[in-house]
Amino acid sequence: MEPVQNRPRQQLDVFCEKAILGVVALMVVWGPLAFGGVPAASFLVIQGLTILALGLWMVRLWVQRPCRLLWPPICWAVCVFLLYALVRCQLVQIEYIARRELIDVVIYASLFFIVINNFNRREWPTVISICLIALGLALSWDAVYQFATKYPRIWGAARRAQFIGRGSGTYINPNHLAGFLGMTVPLALSYTLMSRFKPTMKVLFAYCALAMLAGIGVTLSRGGILATGITLLVFCLILLFQRGYGIPALGTLAVLVALGIAFGLEFGSAQKRFDEAFKRGKQADVRASYWPAAIQIFKEHPLWGGGPGQFDAEFARYRPPAIQLRPVYVHNDYLNTLCDWGITGMAIIAAACGFLFYGAMKTWPALRQVDLEAGESQKSDKLAFFTGACMGLLAILLHSVVDFNMHIPANAVIAIVFMALISAHLRFATERFWINPRRWGKILLTVLMAAAMAWLGAQGLRRGREAFWQWRAADETASPTARVAALEKAYAAEPANFQNSYDLGEYFRLTSQQGDPGYQDQASQAMQWYAKSMALNPLDAFAPMRYGMCLDWIGETNQSGAYFDLAEKRDPNNYYVAYILGRHYVVLDDYPTAIRWFQRSLELKWNDLALPAWQELKDRMADPSGLYKK
Repeated sequence: MEPVQNRPRQQLDVFCEKAILGVVALMVVWGPLAFGGVPAASFLVIQGLTILALGLWMVRLWVQRPCRLLWPPICWAVCVFLLYALVRCQLVQIEYIARRELIDVVIYASLFFIVINNFNRREWPTVISICLIALGLALSWDAVYQFATKYPRIWGAARRAQFIGRGSGTYINPNHLAGFLGMTVPLALSYTLMSRFKPTMKVLFAYCALAMLAGIGVTLSRGGILATGITLLVFCLILLFQRGYGIPALGTLAVLVALGIAFGLEFGSAQKRFDEAFKRGKQADVRASYWPAAIQIFKEHPLWGGGPGQFDAEFARYRPPAIQLRPVYVHNDYLNTLCDWGITGMAIIAAACGFLFYGAMKTWPALRQVDLEAGESQKSDKLAFFTGACMGLLAILLHSVVDFNMHIPANAVIAIVFMALISAHLRFATERFWINPRRWGKILLTVLMAAAMAWLGAQGLRRGREAFWQWRAADETASPTARVAALEKAYAAEPANFQNSYDLGEYFRLTSQQGDPGYQDQASQAMQWYAKSMALNPLDAFAPMRYGMCLDWIGETNQSGAYFDLAEKRDPNNYYVAYILGRHYVVLDDYPTAIRWFQRSLELKWNDLALPAWQELKDRMADPSGLYKK
């Protein structure tokens, strides 16, 4: 019997263990419901839950008897990448963006270690699975409704116009809902075919799987549909060669093929998108136009990459003339990793995936053997989760070839939880990876966890204050004075964010251009803020361009040319930069050069800014009196 004096310690351990389960379950559910965890407020909740889970684990570390850590080889790869990120994020051109990436890395690494060392009860993966399957069902219903009615809102917020008519559930982008459902459908199918649940529950799991397949269909995500289709084919082929699963696998495969044919015939819009995507053997998709720029950035920095999160800023130098959008990400997570982290970062991640695959190969036969030796049937909840999670990871890895799912916090969190739980199942295959940290090991872990909690907490407070004042500044009903005051407070909260100083520059520039008394002072204030933005982001074209516009406005045209040249050098194929350069030459009365820049703007993108300016100058140049000719 447990000594009486140890019971409070044991009760506290059990409480912390269950609390960690609740925190992680809340995290995997919150992200998809909160716009994929993309907005600052949504992500801050994930950040706060990570801090809470670290604190609970810290308590367990000292009250758990015996204290053991599960440390398979993948843990070393996670540690190495974390150390690499800590160093690499200090050696970048734009510190603010790199710090945001480092926050992500610290959260995901912390979550991995929390799950692998605290989810050791055999039923807990099933709890997480049921939460995800239930959530997938609800989001699929929502997506089907959005698709059928073209509903234009998510939680009351307006959806982006280009996504209306496609199902996205509570995600901003339908493609990322497809990524989430692609990870969840295999779980539902594996619990239907492989678990020890009663037939009623299995019927419910099967219904959830069908509903989620419909949800993926109405996203009209080509990458998501193809990735899920390939994953389910692999799933059925694996089961086909497992004793006792051949007939269920064949039946499932037949149903999936029939559903695929019905979907292709029924949804004309999806068929049209597929036809356009693969017309003449080429994928007519703008995202592929981002890839050459990423490759160029990687070639410039092959070993270490251009820097975490730096692709969006670096892209302007390599912008193809046909692309006038801001990409943010490469839309290929593998290229994005090479571009940002280089061969070194990619090699570490590849090693982690290799260790994961090796562990999965060792675990699969062990899971089946353990159940058979225990006298249990071939059905197994452990094996159901393990198979479904492996297939879910395969789906997200395939989908990431044409999207940026791993940059969507909700999907990244779920993928990390799957990786940790799959790795944790290695304990059923061998005891070699259990270690006793002893007193000094626990002290070291406590220091590291406390440091992570303190840093994440400080960064969370900093970002929270910034996000609040940015939200206040975006309130169009507020007075201009209140909005600029909010911008100044956002800058004070996060002075490293170049966007804050740029927005302040924009406010004073636009106010100056009204021409009221004191407009020169306002232009000077604008230039001060633009100068700060240029210092924080040495790759941006717009801050120097706006600085030059302010100089032109106050008559300092002899100094403005250098700033316009810098803007053109940083973003040579931007139609708006070309238009502003045309305006600059109008101020200089150099109409032939201005016309050339307006023409360049129209060649890059037909727009209503350059067209009337170009036409007006053409009329002036054609004036018979010669008054305007130079």
